[in-house]
Amino acid sequence: MSGTELNEVAMPILAGEEATVTTATASRQRCRTLDGLLPPGGALTGRIFTRLVAAPPDEMPLPPGTAVGGWRIGRLLGCGGSAMVYLADRAGGHFEQQAAIKIVRSDARLVEQFRRERQLLAELDHPSIARLIDGGACDDGRPWFAMEHVSGVRIDHYVEHRRLALHDRLVLFEGVCEAIAYAHARGLVHRDIKPGNLLVDENGRPRLLDFGIAMADGAGDDGIYRAMTPIYASPEQRGGGIVTKASDIYQLGMLLGAILMPERGLPQLADTSVADALRAVVSRATARDAALRFPSVAALRAAVVTIRQRTRLLRVHRHIEARRTARFAGYREARAWCE
Repeated sequence: MSGTELNEVAMPILAGEEATVTTATASRQRCRTLDGLLPPGGALTGRIFTRLVAAPPDEMPLPPGTAVGGWRIGRLLGCGGSAMVYLADRAGGHFEQQAAIKIVRSDARLVEQFRRERQLLAELDHPSIARLIDGGACDDGRPWFAMEHVSGVRIDHYVEHRRLALHDRLVLFEGVCEAIAYAHARGLVHRDIKPGNLLVDENGRPRLLDFGIAMADGAGDDGIYRAMTPIYASPEQRGGGIVTKASDIYQLGMLLGAILMPERGLPQLADTSVADALRAVVSRATARDAALRFPSVAALRAAVVTIRQRTRLLRVHRHIEARRTARFAGYREARAWCE
């Protein structure tokens, strides 16, 4: 499967009213441009959102060593229009622990959204979703929360640098689907599924980050929730329509296409039927009409599992055929010596 072929179903870019197809090179160029506006790791940290919700000019990052609850601030991990995220260490106590502490900026609208995000995280308990550890309020009243600090590699970089086989890439994707299905079962839509919000930890498990723009299934956008990553956002999300679980399915389809691109180190697929099946899955997941997408994340995952199991059977079959051919060749050679 060539990069261009996969892009035709996996990388639609909004251009005016209709989504257009670009080549792999053009997609990467646009991604670099978008990364400056909406950098990987959070839809609320780029220049677009920063301009919409500007921080007070006197609001500076906390200096290292500042106490926040039972934590001591270390270095700044990220800074955007809505919040600042710090690496922090537990202060005192009888054990050591690091966390990522997120502190909202001084804005009434952001504070309300931030409290909502914190509550969402408190209700989630899944091995592939970064856990909420602690929370409270700063001396000036701004809320904060501490999340498990995930040490890992972006999922697209992980598959590329390790040159993972197709089977292993699909297993990773299935893990992401499990995390999203868990959130959906609790009535939540993540709305920002992209490589920058997915890290692969030291155990090879995908970890989902940043529920900053998550919202209830079927809720409408109301200004502040219009933040998005355009290249991964669903058509209805870009158009300001009702966002449902189908929007996450669209983004999962985009993610699958991204980690299967040959540019990410995936060898050429020898079996065209497998390539066709993968193209069909990505195409259905990223259908412009939400009604034509997979009915659930579970259905999308099941389709991917079927393809993965099929590739395994094909590998076993090829191995058996290779051994049979080798044995037959050895038999012919031995017979030739005896004659």
